Amino acid sequence: MRKDKLPKITIRGEYFGSRTLPSLNDYLAEIGKNPKAGNKFKADYQKPIIGAIRRCLRGWTVTNPPVILHYHYYEKKKGKRRDISNIHALCAKFAEDAMQIAGVIENDNPDWISGFTADFDWIESDPYIEIEIEERGNSKHEKNNTESNDLKAFINAQKRNHTGRRL
Repeated sequence: MRKDKLPKITIRGEYFGSRTLPSLNDYLAEIGKNPKAGNKFKADYQKPIIGAIRRCLRGWTVTNPPVILHYHYYEKKKGKRRDISNIHALCAKFAEDAMQIAGVIENDNPDWISGFTADFDWIESDPYIEIEIEERGNSKHEKNNTESNDLKAFINAQKRNHTGRRL
C-alpha cells in the first residue's frame, strides 16, 4: 500500500546532452571504446544523483526494508526515440548504487530492494527524474521472528493432548 507522502529524490538537469542521464546503449558504446571507461562513466553520472539524494533526503535512511522504488521519468518530447527499458536500466543501477554510497540503503540486494515501478512522460521543459521510496516493512529480521513464533506455536500444539493440556 502506498503512503500519501513517500520520501522522494528529484534529479534535475541535463547532464548527458539534452537528457538527464545516459541510457544503457550510451554506456555500452562508451565501454566499447575503452573497457576501462565504465567506472569513470558511472562515477561521473552518479555524482549528480548523490547530490540530489543529499539535497532531497537530508540524511533520511531506510529503516524498514525492503523497499519498492517508484521511478518517474520526465523526458523531453524531442528524445522520445530513446528505448525506455535502456533509460531505466542504467538509471536504476546508477541510482541504487548511489543510494548505497549515500547511506540511504545498506545494500541494493533483494533484502533491501524488492521491486520497482517505472513510468514515463514526455515533456517540453527540462528533463528530470523522480524516485519515490516505499518501505515495505517486512524485513528479513521480522520475517525470521514470525517464522520462529509460528514454529514455537506448532510445537506447543503438538505437545498438547486432545484435552488441551500439555503433555
